[in-house]
Amino acid sequence: MQNNRLNLRFTLIILSLLTMLVIAPGLRAETIENMPVGDVIEVWFNQSAYLNKVENHEPVTISFCGQTESGYCRAPIRPVGTAGKLIKTGISISPDIQGEWRFEGPSSIQFIPGANWQPDTEYTVTLGAGFLPPYIKLKNKSYSFHTHPLHAAISEMRYMQDSNDVMKKLVSMHINFNYPVSQKSLESKLSVHMDNEAAAVPYNVVMNNEKTEANIEIPLAELHEQEKLMRATIAEGLETADGKAHLMIDNTLHADNGKLQETVMIPSIYSYLHLNSIDIQVVKNKDYVPQQLLIFDVNAPVTLTDLTSNIEIYLLPKDKPAKNDSERPKKDYDWYSADEADADVIAKSEKITGEVQIIPDERSNVVSYKLNVPPSRYVLVKVRKGMSAYGGFILGKDYSVIVKVPQMLQEVKIMSDGALLSLSGEKTLSILSLGYKKLTYDIAQISNANINHLVSQTRGDFQNPEFNNYMFNENNIADIIHEDRVLNSTDNKVPVFSSFDFSKYLERSFFSKKQGLFLLTVRGNDAVAEKENSNEGLINRYRHHKRHHRHYGQNASDSGGATDRRLILVTDMGMLVKRNHDKTSDVFVMSFADGSPVSHADVEVLGLNGKPSFQTETDSDGHANLPDLSGFDKDKEPVAYVVKKRQRSYLYAV
Repeated sequence: MQNNRLNLRFTLIILSLLTMLVIAPGLRAETIENMPVGDVIEVWFNQSAYLNKVENHEPVTISFCGQTESGYCRAPIRPVGTAGKLIKTGISISPDIQGEWRFEGPSSIQFIPGANWQPDTEYTVTLGAGFLPPYIKLKNKSYSFHTHPLHAAISEMRYMQDSNDVMKKLVSMHINFNYPVSQKSLESKLSVHMDNEAAAVPYNVVMNNEKTEANIEIPLAELHEQEKLMRATIAEGLETADGKAHLMIDNTLHADNGKLQETVMIPSIYSYLHLNSIDIQVVKNKDYVPQQLLIFDVNAPVTLTDLTSNIEIYLLPKDKPAKNDSERPKKDYDWYSADEADADVIAKSEKITGEVQIIPDERSNVVSYKLNVPPSRYVLVKVRKGMSAYGGFILGKDYSVIVKVPQMLQEVKIMSDGALLSLSGEKTLSILSLGYKKLTYDIAQISNANINHLVSQTRGDFQNPEFNNYMFNENNIADIIHEDRVLNSTDNKVPVFSSFDFSKYLERSFFSKKQGLFLLTVRGNDAVAEKENSNEGLINRYRHHKRHHRHYGQNASDSGGATDRRLILVTDMGMLVKRNHDKTSDVFVMSFADGSPVSHADVEVLGLNGKPSFQTETDSDGHANLPDLSGFDKDKEPVAYVVKKRQRSYLYAV
């Protein structure tokens, strides 16, 4: 029996490397489906094959080998048409366990247990007549394998603290078992102690439905002045859920003296409290004014009084002082470590008193100071030990860090989210700029013949259009007017609100049409213009015929300044498209001037090639019906709706 004791884990694979064929000389190898009647395949199993052990409720697969060719098994053993079917007779397993046998592959059968295997148990599979064709002869009819014993593993044990309630402290532990275990038995075999303390620490156990995982929660009342080691121990004798097997401690990881153990260090009131980060950020207030904020992020809530009474802030010298007469100061020095800021450096630094920002609660994990220091300089922040925090924590040692002051914000923003200007209404846009002395405007009118290219070569929406390819942009499809405007600003830290009037660009002297689709780009420029704003000095009309690389974004452009852009439609008509359940569409057109329906307006569905894929006209109610367009593809793929009347007013709906 010892030679038949085989190890299994996930799949039991029993292979025969030797095959005996009782057939006429010269018979070629064939599949079992084509085997001549009367031929016999005799198979047996390689008892020396390495097999892993099974556990819990894993299936077992047995593979047979009826013929070999170049060392590989190739002949199936199951009857034709039985793949996946239940095997009702001719095979048994002992000790008895619920489950079923099925044909799996051409040369294998599988047992799917309906219950858990018993730990550390030898099972014997007996193969009899009835489930294989009569021309299959089994040389070995019984085979044994052994299941794993019951094991436990403490996969995690760590100190935790509720981020919403720092008074709630606990140790969390997770235990895995390879078989279902009894919760009652676990609670009797699991003990938790503080090192050098006899009293057991109480805990709570929550198990999963399969009883193979346990989450242990160990509440802690308070922390002590010294760190303490907590030890969790699982003793031998832990029972499975059915009580038939017990845990035996062997060479399992973290096992010691017949016990399964894990430890975690519980912090003290001095070692737990620390600063997650100290940083300087430039943010805008509700009035868009940027301000420097020194932000303290602490792992426990602190009060303003506790923080302000224990911090010191210094603006370090721009140049690193020489240590002696033989050295020279290091110009524009990049301070990188608080260790560099010795007493001599601090004596040459400027002490800063920040303005504490109001926090919503009495205490907070994040506290900020408002600063007013030069950009690109370095600030030394020192937090003294002894600072207390909510929950009884005390900072156990001094904390110092050097933080670089970031550059002030630079921004350009078209304030309006809308993308439609009425010919009969206001045509002024509000522009917000910050940190710039001049703005550069590009006003590009997209020609009607290029609407298809605009749609097919861009992504995003009217508020933020982006060209897909840097080799193709508005220069390829538009007439462009360029204008520089000097801002009336003396302080780059104060936002400037200016206006941009579209009206004058709708005159014939600028563009050939006074309505249509425009792409407005506004870009910040640090250079001061040489001439005042005037049509003669600052407006240059030109048409681009060359390809030009231009990248746009909120913080970058071809000139390096912050940029914003908007597609703006100038028209005196409004359009509503209603898509119906049957994929048809209803179009309604109205006048912005008086709100009345626009009759006899031409409605076109523009195709990818720039030609109308479908055309119709509005009726007296300003209504037109469009068919199902889902079948239009390739060159006729719809890209935009175009509505016009008497070649005067246009509306493009992408």
